[in-house]
Amino acid sequence: MTFELILAFTGMHIAMSLSPGPAVLLVSSQGMARGFRAGVATAVGVLAGNTIYFALSVFGLGAVLVSSALLFTVIKWAGAAYLVWLGVSTLRNARKTAARPQPATVADLAGPAFTQGLVKQLGNPKSVLFFGALLPQFIIPGQTGGADYLLMLAIMHGTELPILAGYAALGATGGAFVRGPVGLVWRERVCGVCQIAVGGLLAGLRRTA
Repeated sequence: MTFELILAFTGMHIAMSLSPGPAVLLVSSQGMARGFRAGVATAVGVLAGNTIYFALSVFGLGAVLVSSALLFTVIKWAGAAYLVWLGVSTLRNARKTAARPQPATVADLAGPAFTQGLVKQLGNPKSVLFFGALLPQFIIPGQTGGADYLLMLAIMHGTELPILAGYAALGATGGAFVRGPVGLVWRERVCGVCQIAVGGLLAGLRRTA
């Protein structure tokens, strides 16, 4: 990749990452309800999903998803159903969760959050359509190689993770002002509503924009 292409790719991805969307909503809500570390773990899960779809696009396997309406629909509804089920469970158990002591270890807190971020992103098959449309704009036929793809992946993660971590911090800061038993219950309920909303956004996706 030329220096100009690197700058263009970096600027484009920063602009895309700053745009509010399902990932930002999920990361912010996790930060609010579970704290900054959970928000960051959710962000890492989102990036892991991006990595998988990026690799599929690079190796041409994304074309299978692009061309298969059935596969697109199955992936979309599986991800949406998981997040809606999670949101409903969070709403139903809001009082019990708020009354429980906080997880003893970071792993207890981060594991479920990472899974939510990963499933959310994998449940968004439009990501592979995005990469399929994006990558050719930065590829020089006969010159772009493995090192260039790794550089693009590093740029993606290096720009998106701090931005999503910032949203996690904003959520955690807002959640810190919510105190007391009643406040904790409502914090759980807001988190559940956000999970359902993200699921609804996934369910509303179309293969053509």
